[in-house]
Amino acid sequence: MEADRLAAMPPPARVALGRVVAACLALGFAALAGVRAALPRRGGAPANLAILDDAMDDAMTVQCVSNDQVQFVGVLQEIAGYAGYATPSAGVLLTDRGAYAALFGGAAYDPEAVANAVVDAYDDAMEACLNDASSCYPSFAADAPTCSLDVGSDMPWPQISCTEDCVQDLFFAMDNGAYATCEDPVAAAMFLTPDLFKSCLGGGSQCSTCIDGCLADADADALAVSCATSGAKTKTKARSN
Repeated sequence: MEADRLAAMPPPARVALGRVVAACLALGFAALAGVRAALPRRGGAPANLAILDDAMDDAMTVQCVSNDQVQFVGVLQEIAGYAGYATPSAGVLLTDRGAYAALFGGAAYDPEAVANAVVDAYDDAMEACLNDASSCYPSFAADAPTCSLDVGSDMPWPQISCTEDCVQDLFFAMDNGAYATCEDPVAAAMFLTPDLFKSCLGGGSQCSTCIDGCLADADADALAVSCATSGAKTKTKARSN
């Protein structure tokens, strides 16, 4: 019936009708794509990191990792064997060169062994985080100490700002600047360029050497770590050379 009515139309009318139908379909598909883009994903934006690689452009100034994934550094601290969650979380982990005994209950420790433990467990931990947002969060005991860098005379800590720059500059240079618009480059590097982030933990890489230079800043107060547990406070200082 509809086919007969369409056949009876003069050619100009059929062309006009076809254009209207095509326009409606195009609007419908565009609207559907917008809805899909706006839908939140469990575990955050990069459910598949390839999406970011394919879609990254100059307009992407939003988070490159989700709020859940930003917490992943706490999982790395657990793997490192820290007694409790330490802040600034990425800064403490990246500048740990063996002088943060407070993070280990005041006991001496081997920083190379700690870094190796993190690197060895990194990929499996990251995969778990990507598959289940709850795995992005550390599970320190409720009575675990709270650790942090002490406030220095120059804030924010020059060594931490310098360390973040070491990671950020290398991260932004990856893949011809594909990630240069990420809001939180250190957190983004953990997921988008995990090998780069792992190299920053030590071993004489370009990144770790850069961080060593940050810690050698003679004009900055030595970084000091304090942990509060049951009313007591343990304090250690990072080496400056």
